[in-house]
Parts: sequence; C-alpha cells; structure tokens
Amino acid sequence: PTAASILEVRSVSEDIFLIGSGGIRNGIDVAKALRLGADFAGTALPVIRAVYEKGSEGVERLLRKMISELKIVIHLVGARNIAELKKAPIVITGYLREWMEQRGLSLR
Repeated sequence: PTAASILEVRSVSEDIFLIGSGGIRNGIDVAKALRLGADFAGTALPVIRAVYEKGSEGVERLLRKMISELKIVIHLVGARNIAELKKAPIVITGYLREWMEQRGLSLR
C-alpha cells in the first residue's frame, strides 16, 4: 500500500525526494501522503477518467477540486501551509499501525 511504502522509504532516508502515488484519488489522499512523509503526491486514474469524460476541462476541474480539498484539510488540522500540515498530529490505526509496530517504524 502507498501509506506503508511512504513510511518504509522515509524511515531509510529523510534526504531523498519522495513521491507518493497509487490510490491517490482526492485532496484528502494527497494530504495523507504528505503527512506521512511524501514530498509530492501523484495521481493517474482520476486524471485519465477526467480526460476521457470531459477532456482538458475535466482535468482542470478535477485538479481545482483536489487543491480545494487539500486546502480544507490543511485548515481543519490547524495548519497554515503544507509545511505545517507535515508536522500536524496524526492518529494511525488498523492495519497500518500494526504494520508500523511490527516494522519498528514511527513518524518523525
């Protein structure tokens, strides 16, 4: 899974440029990837669907919506920007938490 991959790679190095992709469908997913340690988030399927259904206007609409969702998440966690989002408190539960515990990983 993308979240586990981001955590695993980031545990090895803070210095590499990390793009989180796979399962990124909206601005909330972008925020999650960034908070877990990605420098950027990439998405493909939603863009392909938008191109197929509405062309370039569909892609523009999709990206505006994703940016809006990301801004909302930033605001809701009390951050003013992405740098602050990346330091916001986070609660990890379920499979990902179990995996982190088994691997001895923690968020920095």
